[in-house]
Amino acid sequence: MNQLPIKPNPQPQLATLCCTVIASQGLLKRVQPNRQSALINPPLSYGEHVCFIGIVTTGEPVNGNPRSGHYKSGAEEFYFWMGGTDWG
Repeated sequence: MNQLPIKPNPQPQLATLCCTVIASQGLLKRVQPNRQSALINPPLSYGEHVCFIGIVTTGEPVNGNPRSGHYKSGAEEFYFWMGGTDWG
């Protein structure tokens, strides 16, 4: 029985989680998960679907919610507040 060779993946795939922005004003994108961090434009828009690599639970709380989504794709990387998404 012939077996196909297994080729290693040179870049491991990141787990992907997805959510939708439900905050009517949209959500800010930041360099770090806190309000003192620099903003990244453009912000996320209401209804925008975002896939991200993880949730940071040690960020600065906004309305008592410390969770931030961590987005990374290629050179683009940012954090956004989970309280303004359908994840809450």
